[in-house]
Amino acid sequence: MTDAELKTFYKNWIKDYCNNDFLDDEGNENLPAGVELVLDKLVDFHKQDLNVASEKIADLSVSYFQDQIPTRIKQMLDPYKKMKW
Repeated sequence: MTDAELKTFYKNWIKDYCNNDFLDDEGNENLPAGVELVLDKLVDFHKQDLNVASEKIADLSVSYFQDQIPTRIKQMLDPYKKMKW
């Protein structure tokens, strides 16, 4: 996938996750800077090995993510979440 395709995919995921379409008063999409930052982090994250959280070369220690998207990235989206009714 290209970076543009990844951004589109993750933008849609963020909208679903936050229950927020990020539309301004005129109905135009307006992503806050924090959401743009998360979007860039997700694209970078996708380019890495999705399961490896950290590696240590000496004595070869590898830890893996428990979730597909790290909790620290999801926490960055908390201020933008809308409640579902």
